[in-house]
Amino acid sequence: MRRIVAGEPDGGGSRVISATTVGAERGPSIFRLGGGLPEAKLEAIPDELSSSDLVAVHLWESLGPELAKVGVDAAEGVAEYVFVPEHEGLFWRYHVWGPGFSSAAHTTETLDLMFVISGEVTLILDREDVLLKSGDALVLQAASHGWRAGDEGCTFIHLMRRLS
Repeated sequence: MRRIVAGEPDGGGSRVISATTVGAERGPSIFRLGGGLPEAKLEAIPDELSSSDLVAVHLWESLGPELAKVGVDAAEGVAEYVFVPEHEGLFWRYHVWGPGFSSAAHTTETLDLMFVISGEVTLILDREDVLLKSGDALVLQAASHGWRAGDEGCTFIHLMRRLS
């Protein structure tokens, strides 16, 4: 997977700021979380995942509203996984969850936008569960929730914006 960043770093017109491969030394970082194993930075997205694995590719981050106007690549070579962005920050991530992966109920002060690429995942809310399938989009507004990936796992794009 390639990730292209374009902008106007010097005011001299728009251009490509970076064009990198996910997992490359100066590219977006790949993290493995869960599985009873320590968090690890990976060189590539694994072909197969266990039921307790979560892989997240950190495609982009903005530390606040002004960073989008600056010609930099803020996600280049991120060394450690941070779950939620700082105040008014934004994370854009590509997730691959293993079959049956689940997370306990939690609440984040974030606006989460999600698009399911493949597989299925159940959004577990306080009063109901919602099955999300390939092609579904979700807007989650700072609500208590948990997750359970389907039998084939789930791949999705996730944009998280910190509200407070």
